[in-house]
Amino acid sequence: CQCQGGPGGGGAAGGGGDADPAALPGVPEPGGPVVGTVNEAFAIESNAGDVFQLGTASWRILRVGSGVVRVADAQGAPPTIPFWLGEGPGRTPELSLEVARVRELALSPEGLAPATPAEADVARAITEYVQRGARVLGTVPTQKRIVLERFFDESGGMQLVIHAPFGSRINRAFGLALRKRFCRGFGFELQAAANEEAIVLSLGLQHSFPLDEVFDYLKPATAEHLLVQALLAQPLFTTRFRWNVTRALLVERYRGGRRVPAPLVRMRADDRLAASFPAVVACGETLPPGDIEVPLDDRIVRQTIDDCLHEALDVDGFLAVVRGIHDGSIERVAVDTPEPSSFALGVLAAQPYSFLDDAPLEERRTQAVLTRRTLDVRSADELGALDPEAIRRVREEAWPSPANAEELHEALLWMGYVTVEEARPWAGFIEELRAKGRVVLEGDRWFAVEATRDPKEVLRGRLEALGPIFDDEPLLYELEREGFVLRGRFEGRSGWCSRRLLARIHRYTVERLRREIEPVSAADFLRFLLVHQHVDPEHRLEGPAGVAEVVRQLAGYEIPAAAWEASVLPLRVKGYRREWLDQLTLSGEVAWGRLWGSAASTVRSTPICLVPREVLGGWTALARAPNVSELGPTARVLHQLLETRGALFAQELGRASGLDTEALERGLAELVARGFVTCDSFAGLRALVFSAARRKAGRGPSAGRYSRLAYGGGNPFWFKP
Repeated sequence: CQCQGGPGGGGAAGGGGDADPAALPGVPEPGGPVVGTVNEAFAIESNAGDVFQLGTASWRILRVGSGVVRVADAQGAPPTIPFWLGEGPGRTPELSLEVARVRELALSPEGLAPATPAEADVARAITEYVQRGARVLGTVPTQKRIVLERFFDESGGMQLVIHAPFGSRINRAFGLALRKRFCRGFGFELQAAANEEAIVLSLGLQHSFPLDEVFDYLKPATAEHLLVQALLAQPLFTTRFRWNVTRALLVERYRGGRRVPAPLVRMRADDRLAASFPAVVACGETLPPGDIEVPLDDRIVRQTIDDCLHEALDVDGFLAVVRGIHDGSIERVAVDTPEPSSFALGVLAAQPYSFLDDAPLEERRTQAVLTRRTLDVRSADELGALDPEAIRRVREEAWPSPANAEELHEALLWMGYVTVEEARPWAGFIEELRAKGRVVLEGDRWFAVEATRDPKEVLRGRLEALGPIFDDEPLLYELEREGFVLRGRFEGRSGWCSRRLLARIHRYTVERLRREIEPVSAADFLRFLLVHQHVDPEHRLEGPAGVAEVVRQLAGYEIPAAAWEASVLPLRVKGYRREWLDQLTLSGEVAWGRLWGSAASTVRSTPICLVPREVLGGWTALARAPNVSELGPTARVLHQLLETRGALFAQELGRASGLDTEALERGLAELVARGFVTCDSFAGLRALVFSAARRKAGRGPSAGRYSRLAYGGGNPFWFKP
């Protein structure tokens, strides 16, 4: 839609957008220029008084009318960013291949080969990210290796992530087809999303299946047909059909020289769709079972299907992936984990443009996934395994602990039976129930008389009581299809566990991992800081070596100049003496200066850093050099002298500049406050801090030579070649 400025900064913004050819026309204010366009959906959802950004200006909405939004200049008020509903380009196949290649390189012994220090930092971050994900999954997803990852969320459901770095066009096709297959296999629509790296399917409580079977859900011979069926229910198909009927001039966009309102364009396009392809908009109850027959003899429908498959999606790439999975050219890896890997975090936080269903962001099941705030590399190796202590705890909680015979009888009704060996701790209760005829011994198993003997129900009860089991009972496969049990690895072995108990094991495992990084209390942290900073009386330092240690610890941290010797150093070094700091600066071990910021201020309050001279170049490489144009006339004269003649004593500066003592001190104070100069002794700064007292005593700033602080040219202090 068009936005037009009117008299006094007013204007109009008509609804619509480039993503939809049925855009509302902009209606100009009389005499006002067009100022821009906004999306129709954004215009409809906006209210009077809202401020949004258009270009470099912010506009306030006056009112939302029929096909037009009246706006006025918001005079720079903080705006929101208008949204646009449309399609964005996906990652190209070439770029996707390079991203997958970088992942593999990050795992190799040689790793990434950075050419500069900046690239080294990036390479280190990439390597850490890839290696953390690989420790959880056991490998790295690439275009030659697809990894399935499944984990529980906080709602008790599960998330299935397909790590497939093929780009969004292939992954969206993959996700739509797989979502359709799940719908047909389990009878439920799933929430799903796909980005450049992965696909996520949110599973409910009824979804239970061997994880590695998912690779066989799509067949090369039927994958394209299944994808077409999945497309028919997507807004993608409807929107593309509307584009095509508009471009084919089957729906008017202009009439009598004026644009047809966007709602009318959409309505007429929908009517055309109903006439050309009635099954796609028909009531589901009136449709025959099975696939929807696509009328490919209709040119617009055929073109729409082709556009969806080859423009919005990459059906050829998708089919190549499916063939690779089935012929073995693409490796298949399936992993169950207690928490999502680092590779899964991106698709779990996917934005609405990645969704493959209609559920809004606030209703996504992926919002129920809680991840650890940090991942210690040392513990990442253990993240993919369930905690043995959690398994033991769940087994203890699941096994009944009756307090009397009545409670034991109740337990036998739901848990199926107990063996003679298992019943030994309850021998008295068993005998009491047997005497009353309420339990019976069948073989080596005690049953409640009225309990079911159906093998499947008995097995179901035993699974609820035992936790993970290691068996190959055929009935377990039936319970798996019903969603009652899941397979997994427990204590290093492959076994079975009821879904409810497995979710509890996962929760206990995650809780244990989170406890490892649980923050300490504020009081404990404060006590640690007092000890670590040597403020605690029992941990204070001594002598010049103690001063050097404090400087090393506080390197780069700015503190008002007067506070260094008034409170900071005396609180950390026993019996602090000024001579110790002077000794360190004169010997070249410590340097001082203002590194962060530049402003004229009194020397006492000027933020000053103390830094070990060996890393001074690293700190100045991070700091921004001050601007000479900010200096006053006196300071500029002194700066010129230091620049041309090098380091000078205060007396030499006074003679060369012709300044009196007070003017010289003001000039040096400004140079210090602006971050231009330092001195080879801390006494030089001390002299400026106490300049008034020194002048009364007839002394000037005579201690040490002043010199310019050199900025840039060094490596950051953490860089090691």
